[in-house]
Amino acid sequence: MGLLAAVALTASYAAGAQTDKATLAKELEQKAMEVYQQRADTGIALFRQASDLYKQAGNMKAAAANLQNAAIVHEQVRRDNFKSMEVMKESLLLWRQTKDSAGTANAYKYIMSQHAKMNDNMNAFKKADTAIRYYTALNDAGNISAVYLALANMFESQRLPDSAIKQALKAYDIQKTVKGSDVALYRINSTLFRLYTISGNADAAKDLLKKNEKAIKKLTLTSDDKLNHYYYTWMYYTKTGDTTKAAEYKAKYDALRNSTK
Repeated sequence: MGLLAAVALTASYAAGAQTDKATLAKELEQKAMEVYQQRADTGIALFRQASDLYKQAGNMKAAAANLQNAAIVHEQVRRDNFKSMEVMKESLLLWRQTKDSAGTANAYKYIMSQHAKMNDNMNAFKKADTAIRYYTALNDAGNISAVYLALANMFESQRLPDSAIKQALKAYDIQKTVKGSDVALYRINSTLFRLYTISGNADAAKDLLKKNEKAIKKLTLTSDDKLNHYYYTWMYYTKTGDTTKAAEYKAKYDALRNSTK
């Protein structure tokens, strides 16, 4: 066999090995997805194995995506925000290595959300600023709005409604520039209604309640959206002393909750 033929054969074997790794990685990824849907944390190991095989096959974006999925399982199944964040940082390194701006931005946003859930305001804002820079370059107003809304949720969890309102208003103003985002705008208004109710700003809450009542009749919303609306409207009328309306929305809340059990 000549030298050129030997080199070609070696290259062929190498290509076949890469293909086998990519195929196995895909199979592991699919299995991990099935396991995740069953809410089992064994999906973490499978996503990691898939990520390693994708790396060996040279598909760094798929490797990053599988680490990202492992991070999500840590958060949603194991309820471990810190470990979830650490795994997402591994994913971030790969997204940056591939120069994938969308993947990088999403990883920063996710890390920001974990800092926010752990009430680490300083690092949450640092990661938020970085994510916003990437999303701005991508002209992705929807995700910029989502970043501000996550910061609003962080302040709400810290019982700082005025700070939360400022962030939610930013989210709303940006989301308005996105076409076809009526449901997203409703959800931000729903958040603002809740915050105004908590902060005692009855006039602002009343104005938003009127908007939300109209929106809930014409939009296709989830059961969770409707449950939240009924629950916080019930709380609003309780706070304002309208016992008749409070009872009406409590009944709506109870009926929907019982029907969705």
